[in-house]
Amino acid sequence: YQWPTVIRDFIGKFIPMWLIEKLSEKYGLVVIVDNEGKIVSSLHDSTGKGSNFISQAERHPGTGDLWIATHSEERLVVVDHKHLPTVWE
Repeated sequence: YQWPTVIRDFIGKFIPMWLIEKLSEKYGLVVIVDNEGKIVSSLHDSTGKGSNFISQAERHPGTGDLWIATHSEERLVVVDHKHLPTVWE
């Protein structure tokens, strides 16, 4: 057995997500990768106030703003393109 996998599977099956969210530290993270999968930059929200438990992030094709969504919050966080790393320019 690979213990990290066994532990993750146990947590996923027997501990409700709302409890995991309540007990875990709030932190927002978006990782930016290039076409080869290499990490080129990242965005961090160490307070988790902007958004935590991020499930997806997508650049708006027209404005270039970053749209961030989570599975636990009923809102969309929009980061203005002016605040994004220049790697995306």
